[in-house]
Amino acid sequence: MTGLFFSIFVPMLGIIAAASWFAFKVAVSGRKQEMLSQLGDGWSNSDDATSTASVFIDRDQLRAQSSLNPWTMLVNFLGRRSASAGLELSGANVVFLSIGTAAAGVVFGWLFPLLIFRPLSAFVFGCVFGSLPFVYISGKRSKRLAQFEEQFPEALDFIARALRAGHAFSVSLEMLAAEAPEPLSIEFRRVYQEQNLGSPLEIALSGLAERVPIVDVKFFVSAVLLQREAGGNLSEILMNLAYTVRERFRLKGHVQAATAHARITALILTVLPIIVLAILQVRSPEYMKEFISYKEGPWMLLGALAGQICGYLIMRKLINFRI
Repeated sequence: MTGLFFSIFVPMLGIIAAASWFAFKVAVSGRKQEMLSQLGDGWSNSDDATSTASVFIDRDQLRAQSSLNPWTMLVNFLGRRSASAGLELSGANVVFLSIGTAAAGVVFGWLFPLLIFRPLSAFVFGCVFGSLPFVYISGKRSKRLAQFEEQFPEALDFIARALRAGHAFSVSLEMLAAEAPEPLSIEFRRVYQEQNLGSPLEIALSGLAERVPIVDVKFFVSAVLLQREAGGNLSEILMNLAYTVRERFRLKGHVQAATAHARITALILTVLPIIVLAILQVRSPEYMKEFISYKEGPWMLLGALAGQICGYLIMRKLINFRI
């Protein structure tokens, strides 16, 4: 048993250490490129910055992103998701945290083989523990974006009333950042501070659309930029946009209420077999060993696992609606 432990666990630790070192090197390289790009944007004049600012990604930028290293793209993607969740974590920090929790899961699965086979238990718990940082960031990001989406119509009304009262758009952003609740105040305060420190409004608003990837925010940024170029009554545009956002949010709430029973059912049907398997392994290990001893036992177990995954994906597809 000791020889098997060292023959599997020690090489796995070596692979984890090598992956951590490689991810650190890639993260440092990606950070250097990001700082150089920021310096380049800072030294460029306002006309060039205005011409390149856009809410949507153009083809040249897509080609430049596709030529990056896949690991660099992963680190940048995780950094953007962490920023959307309101966390002060870079993409490299998320990768290191995931590797550390995965190593803890491997050790736990090896010491406590709850899934019949010791290597299988170590692999499954390593994957589960390694995904915990991503699950936490995704949950916190979804909650924060939902709060922002709920507060956003009030922000649009506030800016529209401030514009009707004769205030400038930048002053409206400052007043909104001072009076709005979180996370709305944090994002608009950052937009105001970036503009106050010399960044063009187009760049600041484009950063807002990138940090808060909501369709309504992109509509808001597009409306403001278009009004600055073509003119028009911005307060009326923002009032109409606020009404549209409220109606869409109300429809989304009706859909969530109608699919609540189906979502709970899908969660129970997905988690229940895994819990039953763990209980049987703890309370009746002889029963599980006898099941595995049959020739068809492992194949039946793999078939059940594949069926669970397929069923979960199908149920998730049926109950998720994009509004």
